[in-house]
Amino acid sequence: MSEGIVSTPHAAGLGGGPRVLLHDHLDGGLRPATVVDLAQQAGHTLPAPTADQLAGWFQRSAAGTLTQYLQTFEHTGAVMQSAAALTRVAFEAAEDCAADGIAHAEFRFAPTLHTAGGLNVNEVIEATLEGLAAAYSRHGITTGLILGALRNMTDSVDVATAAVRHHGQGVVGFDLCAAEIGFPHDLHRPACDLARRGGVPVTIHAGEDLGPESIALALDCGATRIGHGIAAADDCRWDGDQLIDAGPVATRLLDAATPLEVCVTSNLQTKHWQPHQHPLLRLYRAGFNVTLNTDNRLVSNTTLTAEQNLVADTFGLTQTDLAIMGTNAAAAAFQYG
Repeated sequence: MSEGIVSTPHAAGLGGGPRVLLHDHLDGGLRPATVVDLAQQAGHTLPAPTADQLAGWFQRSAAGTLTQYLQTFEHTGAVMQSAAALTRVAFEAAEDCAADGIAHAEFRFAPTLHTAGGLNVNEVIEATLEGLAAAYSRHGITTGLILGALRNMTDSVDVATAAVRHHGQGVVGFDLCAAEIGFPHDLHRPACDLARRGGVPVTIHAGEDLGPESIALALDCGATRIGHGIAAADDCRWDGDQLIDAGPVATRLLDAATPLEVCVTSNLQTKHWQPHQHPLLRLYRAGFNVTLNTDNRLVSNTTLTAEQNLVADTFGLTQTDLAIMGTNAAAAAFQYG
């Protein structure tokens, strides 16, 4: 692994702020042509034969519930089962982010989901880090890898152990992900505790599909960043876009300035919202530590630039507002222990 893969982001973006991406799933951001190519190599049947048709299929399929949205990963996961495929996908993800002007990106994935081809978890992680290192060498983009455990599986302690083992070698965090309903985070508290004891910071998907209670559980499990976290708005009383009163969960987030990894397009898809219905503006104006992210660039057909343009057009956010969100993300980026 090359030295300096993770460093303090510094490249200026819109409004003069840093261009930093904290929440991007590797298996949700493949290039459509890469999916087609890797599927042919793996003998996997896709729902559409060409790259353009496949891109359209992903975008149509994503416009459902969170569970339906997550089902699209069956096909991207199926083509990420070899070391070569993982290295290629990681390299291309970082390369695409560099082309979007991003200085620092933290990618996440669940390594257990990529062992069906015979790799073990450590081999999966090492192949992925190789791709990120190659992107740094070629494009200068700094990256970090966040290892995710699925809440509906029982191997979270093993994933946390792998995160501790590879921390300082490119792995920068531990995550709990997948559908929230029916799988509370505290089922995986031992894994979160293990990661934290090993110096690995924790971010947890929470408040995406459930309410503020999900965010509270994530904080109780030691999360220092919240993936999505938009349900914080449901723990507040509002007068239009003005905060009148914050409930106990919202107050915890405000008092600790806990970063929220907000992914607007993804939320619009899974909740069937119109853009103006998203609580980003309320949260930002109320002083929550909002960062702007892509979640899944393929599935949501987005980039960080597209997300910035969307919120600027929808909410009238200025270049200064976008720069503040970028600065928030730079300050929240996980670093080596």
